Amino acid sequence: MHSITKNSQDDAQLRRMIERAFGADQVPQDDGFAHEFTHGWFNAAYRIDLGDGTPVALKIAPPAGVAVLTREHEMMRAELEAMRLVIEQTDVPVPAVLYADLSHEILDADYFFMDF
Repeated sequence: MHSITKNSQDDAQLRRMIERAFGADQVPQDDGFAHEFTHGWFNAAYRIDLGDGTPVALKIAPPAGVAVLTREHEMMRAELEAMRLVIEQTDVPVPAVLYADLSHEILDADYFFMDF
């Protein structure tokens, strides 16, 4: 599904994100390590196979400057907070957030990796 909010990234950028989150030893060297999920309209989402073969999920918020509805501003941050609350206050199974980057230092958007 194509949408202006989907912040798809090339392999080089995905490798930079993996290195920041997991270290240089987990950066995949071979092609085919990233599989983008094309369903959905808002976030870009991937299955990433790390350097040791561990699968993780990656979600990337819309790029900076893309017009979104008022309720959609900082929606990924709200999702992270909701996941934290569910983990802390219930016994509902929720994938673990492995790394979240809200700094916009290497990408123009929030993103996070979680258990696949």
